[in-house]
Amino acid sequence: MVYEIDPSLQTEEVAVSRDVDGTTQYVTAAAGGNGTLSFAVVAGREYAIEVLSDENENVGTTLTGKPFRYGTTRAYDLSIDAPASSGGGGGGGGGTGGGGGGGGGGGSQNNGGSKPGSPDVQAIGPVSPDPRNMAAGPVTITFTEDVTGVDITDFRLTRDGVDIPLKGFSVTALSAFQYSIDLGTLTGQPGVYALTITSADSGIRDLESSPLVLKDGAGNPVATKSDVWTVVVTADSTADLPDTNPGDGVAQAIGGQFSLRAAVMESNASSGSDFLTLPAGLYVLSTAGIGEDLAVTGDLDVTGVLTIRGAGASQTIIDGSLLDRVFHVLPGASLTLENLTISGGFAGDGGGIYNSGTLTLRGVNVIRNVAGNQGGGIYNAGTLTITSSSVSQNVAGSRGGAINSTKAVTLISATLSDNYAVSRGGALYLEAGSSQLKADLVNVTIVGNESGSRGGGIFTDSASVLTIGNSILESNATDSDLPNSTASTAREIGGGLRSAGFNRIQVLDASYASAASAGLLTSDVFGRDATPLDAVTQALTFGEGSGVGINPLIVGSAAVDSGSNALYPVTTTNPLTSQLDGV
Repeated sequence: MVYEIDPSLQTEEVAVSRDVDGTTQYVTAAAGGNGTLSFAVVAGREYAIEVLSDENENVGTTLTGKPFRYGTTRAYDLSIDAPASSGGGGGGGGGTGGGGGGGGGGGSQNNGGSKPGSPDVQAIGPVSPDPRNMAAGPVTITFTEDVTGVDITDFRLTRDGVDIPLKGFSVTALSAFQYSIDLGTLTGQPGVYALTITSADSGIRDLESSPLVLKDGAGNPVATKSDVWTVVVTADSTADLPDTNPGDGVAQAIGGQFSLRAAVMESNASSGSDFLTLPAGLYVLSTAGIGEDLAVTGDLDVTGVLTIRGAGASQTIIDGSLLDRVFHVLPGASLTLENLTISGGFAGDGGGIYNSGTLTLRGVNVIRNVAGNQGGGIYNAGTLTITSSSVSQNVAGSRGGAINSTKAVTLISATLSDNYAVSRGGALYLEAGSSQLKADLVNVTIVGNESGSRGGGIFTDSASVLTIGNSILESNATDSDLPNSTASTAREIGGGLRSAGFNRIQVLDASYASAASAGLLTSDVFGRDATPLDAVTQALTFGEGSGVGINPLIVGSAAVDSGSNALYPVTTTNPLTSQLDGV
């Protein structure tokens, strides 16, 4: 009779096979003969075999002369050594990763336990589908038997033949013979990837301490085994079409088109860090329907980790067509935009972009967007970083013509120009609320903005901490016709600031009795209402170099070479970098 140790209790023995009446099945054998009882086993389980004899009882005598009787019943533990099958009974295909990214565990049904000879790798992945548009996610490695000593140093990841370091990553044991490596943060870029295992110097051993020996399909030893797949990230359509099957790793709309909306939806269903390349073109959002957060209609809702790269701010344009804002970054999500323009957005808050996660802009225009309430260009309730970009020509029905921020914001080599807010902060409004808000502005040009109330350029709440350096504020304005008002309108900047030095403020508001009371340093220069500084910038233009909007310095003006490269080194050739230096 054969019993399986109950895997849930690890004690109770359960009959493997029974007769129709429910009794335990057995076979008989004559003295000196044998019998066969066939049954299926499951890898990793424990079994016991019991042999009973119907011979007469035996009588014996102890050393002290006392008689006793004994039978011939014996029980034996049986260690099952199940051979590997040649068929493909395993999972395969979809695997363990989000977004269709993981490599499946295809192959043998009975990999578990120990087997004669050395262990081998039955399969890496395969990553499926291939080619794909999203990061691979977790990739499964299946061995032919139980092994130990599997370490990240046994593996090599390459893209287009170039090593991608795996330092800091780890291997996760799914079972004693199946392991997984999450490559979601490493495999979103376009290219041909290969995940390779090497037997040389590996510490992988089976339960009998036999070392790993890799073999090809013919059974010949090989040095390595790999899974190879391709990631393609370039959209091929400007049409606003949704993805047909989010989560399959392919951004494919009806008709097989690789669209912007399909890519966002597919990335949301992916567990990795994804990339999208948008060639030059006008991408108009035309699918009406506000209020949902799945990117199916209206704005492009981002819930994953996504980087979108355009061909240049003057060449790749995403237009909201005034149906909704363009992007909505939800809590926990991350969106990076590079070398493109966001325009034509319309919403209550955040006309162009509403951010509750992490938003990074590089070489981007956020222009000509409208918010009925706050943040004509961007409403930030998360973490916002803007570099070498322009947020200009936006309108807010209340505060923050360019940006309304309630959380951390960093602007480096940025332009905020020609924005309008009905209330405060023509360009930037820092709305701290009950908690302290930290904002850092370096090499920023804030020119030609207007508000209906206070802070034509910038207005900060009392709890906000604004640090600003190497920046220009000029030609900003407030509505001078406020009825029955004696409050200062602070045309350039209102509220507190902490100077990092080398700022140029055309008109420092009269509410600041001195430079020190305004938080300025001796390296800062400023004018007053009666003696404003001369203008040093030209009109906003988008024609130079990258197509990012800038207010070029007037040749020969006082601002040329007046900044500090020692404090803020020039590290890029972007025309926005170090405007005070005249570069």
